[in-house]
Amino acid sequence: MRSGSLAIIAVLAARATADPATAEQRAAEAKDRATHGDLPGAAAKFREAYAADPRPDLICNVGIAYYKAKDLPRADAISISAS
Repeated sequence: MRSGSLAIIAVLAARATADPATAEQRAAEAKDRATHGDLPGAAAKFREAYAADPRPDLICNVGIAYYKAKDLPRADAISISAS
């Protein structure tokens, strides 16, 4: 029970310091890079977005960008570190 409480506190602390506006700006930049074929650049911007607001969809997009860039070791590393 105690470890569950600590996990909840950690999530709440991360959300308290989140910067959703910056995350959305970086995610928009990432999508633009992906549209123009710069998938490694998109992955980097999604990582910046995740650093600003640690939402699961943002870290997932990092892995997807690496996967689409055929950088499978990095794509797999994201799935391992996010578990």
